[in-house]
Formats: sequence, C-alpha cells, structure tokens
Amino acid sequence: MNVFNRIVVVILLLAGLVLWPAFFLFPQQFLSNLTGAISNFEQTLEGLTPTLRLGAGIALAILSFLLCLLLLILELRPSKPGVVRVTKADKGEILLELDSVARRIQQTVAQVPNVVEVKPSVKRSGAGVAVEASIVTTPEVNVPEKSREIMEIVKNLVEGEIGVKLTRLQLRLKHLRAPITVKK
Repeated sequence: MNVFNRIVVVILLLAGLVLWPAFFLFPQQFLSNLTGAISNFEQTLEGLTPTLRLGAGIALAILSFLLCLLLLILELRPSKPGVVRVTKADKGEILLELDSVARRIQQTVAQVPNVVEVKPSVKRSGAGVAVEASIVTTPEVNVPEKSREIMEIVKNLVEGEIGVKLTRLQLRLKHLRAPITVKK
C-alpha cells in the first residue's frame, strides 16, 4: 500500500506544480478554461441516449464505490510483522520477526564498551537480513577497531546464535562530543 500511496501523492504533487501556479497567476483564464471543458463534457453527455447515460453512470458509480472500498480496506487493515526464516532449523520451519532480531542486536551491541546508544534497523534481503545500525560512541573510541568489533559481534549474533543469514551490514557511527577543557 505504501507504493500506491507514494504514486498517488507524486501524481497529485506534479499536477499541483502545474495547476496551482496557473490558477493563482491567471485565475480568470484558468476558471474560464475549466468552465469550457466542463461545458464540452456536458454537451458530450447530452449526445448520449438516456439509457446509455444511466447505465454508464450506474456502472461507474459501482466501480468507483468498490475501488474506494478496496483502498480503504487495504489502508486500514493491520500489517503483518516482517519475518525471516531461520536457516538452522533441523525439522520444520521457524519464522522469526524482524523486530526480535533488531532488539537482540540492540541489547548485545549496547553491552560493548564505549557504546552509548544503538539503533538497529533490520530488513529482509533475499534469504536473509540486511542490518543497518546507528551507533553512538564515546569520543575516545578508535573507529576502525570499534567498527570491526561491532561488525564481528553482529555477524556472530545473527548468523551463529539467531541462525539467520546476514546479507548486508552497515554501521553509522557518531561520537559524543568531548568536553572542552580550558587551560588557565
């Protein structure tokens, strides 16, 4: 539904980019052209037989009602949580929610020394998961070493302990500001 919403919004914004400036710059001409188009449409409808006009009106009314009802249902239904299949299942199938993987990564990486905050994002990617994590560290951290350490921890956690294939891992590190000391 998100893709459909985006398409509709983009189309409406593109139409607005053209129509609103035209309306505000030339309101009389814009409304005159709009009135002419509506008048032409009305003349076209008058040329149809009343039975055909009524039949087409009923068909379009039912079609628009059903389309709006379908879109409303799709928009309001609860979304299913994203899941990933655990690869190390001997018998049967195990599905694990992506939120559970993210919480586990957050809990584990938060215990690493000099890590202040962890915000992981886990998405399905093929037969596994792609992990992006924003990590806040203390200012004295050696970035390459800490990055390797966190990447190794996440890889061992996801593939070893959780049993899901890690297809991509991206870290975004941010340092806390070091306190400024003033020499006297």
